[in-house]
Amino acid sequence: MKQHISWRSSSSMDRILSVYLWILMVGLFLQGSGSLALRLSSGLEAITPPLLAGILLAHIAHAILHIVWGLIGIIVLATSRSARTRLWLGLVFGIFYTLLAIVGTLDSHIFELHLAPSENAFHWIVGPLTLGLSLLAWYTKSHSSRTQAKLSSSRSNVV
Repeated sequence: MKQHISWRSSSSMDRILSVYLWILMVGLFLQGSGSLALRLSSGLEAITPPLLAGILLAHIAHAILHIVWGLIGIIVLATSRSARTRLWLGLVFGIFYTLLAIVGTLDSHIFELHLAPSENAFHWIVGPLTLGLSLLAWYTKSHSSRTQAKLSSSRSNVV
């Protein structure tokens, strides 16, 4: 018999969150590293295609922020197989980047980040999206645990 797995199941949401976090953290690391390389090497910017330079060219502090978050995320994801750890990573990242989007919209030069509107748009997308996926994964995990507990107790009452 083929078992149907819904995206609302705990294991499906954990896999979705895990894949999303891997893509996001590796992407942040690569984008931050590329930005830092372009900022620190004057000749590199001149030979970089304009579209790529536009994606990569963040100020040094902003590039370092992406590198740090990317590295932290990659290390956490590579060393921990715990769904709970992935949930915490997603929640903390989601809250941080949502707050960065809010603060960056109010003051684009906060902490010397010099946030362009496109960078704030990125933060407005990944912050709430990561937070939402993490909350959904947390909800399905807690709901699944309660459902399993109810099923177990009802089965033990059957004679």
